[in-house]
Amino acid sequence: MSKKVTVIIPTKNCGEDLERCLNALQKQTYKNFELILIDGYSKDNTVEIGKRYGARIFYENVGTRAYACNIGLDNSTGEIIAFTDADCIPQQNWLELLVKHLEMHDDVVSVGGPNTTPDDVSYVGKCVDLTYGSQIMTGETRYGKVFSGVMDVEHNPGCNVAYKKEILDKLHCRFENDLITAEDVVFDHLLIKSGYRILFVPEILMWHRRRDTVKAYAKQVYRYGWGRAMANRRHRELEHWTHLAPLAALSSLLLAAFSLLVLTILAQMNFYRSISLFLGNFLSLFISIAFIGYWAAGLIGAAISYSPYRKIRYVCANPLFMAIGHIMWGFGYLKGLRARLG
Repeated sequence: MSKKVTVIIPTKNCGEDLERCLNALQKQTYKNFELILIDGYSKDNTVEIGKRYGARIFYENVGTRAYACNIGLDNSTGEIIAFTDADCIPQQNWLELLVKHLEMHDDVVSVGGPNTTPDDVSYVGKCVDLTYGSQIMTGETRYGKVFSGVMDVEHNPGCNVAYKKEILDKLHCRFENDLITAEDVVFDHLLIKSGYRILFVPEILMWHRRRDTVKAYAKQVYRYGWGRAMANRRHRELEHWTHLAPLAALSSLLLAAFSLLVLTILAQMNFYRSISLFLGNFLSLFISIAFIGYWAAGLIGAAISYSPYRKIRYVCANPLFMAIGHIMWGFGYLKGLRARLG
């Protein structure tokens, strides 16, 4: 008899996206599953749509995906727990592949795969997908990496992943409720520390609709930086120099620009004019080279991104989207460094 799967989806005000997601789940080739929605008290028709598709509905008022996922875990009845998001569209064999690869190895606790945006999203959504698929944007994080074959990884994003419930319960493993984001990174990290393996399977593709406005994208990356800083403070072994690089680069450029302004004013006042002009010219050259180098890195990163949207009209916009992402990550990371930990 096939193992029962619990599909957990955190939701809030996402009726239109959720309809697409649940419609795709209804067409799964693997039929033995239950559906749990954990809703953040939506004001639209999200809950009504969930009920129409037979979902069990629970509510959360903490406001983090971590807390919502824990409610889903605590109320699940499946032997396998699959997570996705309302803005995702699983392929018809999504659950079938997750179960198949989980059952192949006793020491594998989790299986996941890549996620990319479908073709019907906006221009901005495709640019965001291209940016997220570039390691120059994402650094060492798993989000910017896709592999050609089945392999062990340190983490699979929570929009496309499944776990063996028996092992989670045996380890008393739950998400850390107060983490704004990166809760899935910490969750996987603790499972690996306990001696279990996590697999990436390239054929388990999830269609994931990216943010379709610049404002929504900027807000999302800000929260990514915020949550990652909180996670790193609590689990120091997760720290990596690339997490601080956007903040350091932003600070350096702001300092250079401010210094250039001061030197320009001093030169106009004939205060050590020759020295002020020399240093000002040096800083101008430094800023120009940094800008050109960054722009070129953005183009190269887009050209080798795993996203399918490596076309000139998206590639040319990538340096701008990358810059927005790095700036917002930097500010978010700074907030996370100052955030109170529970």
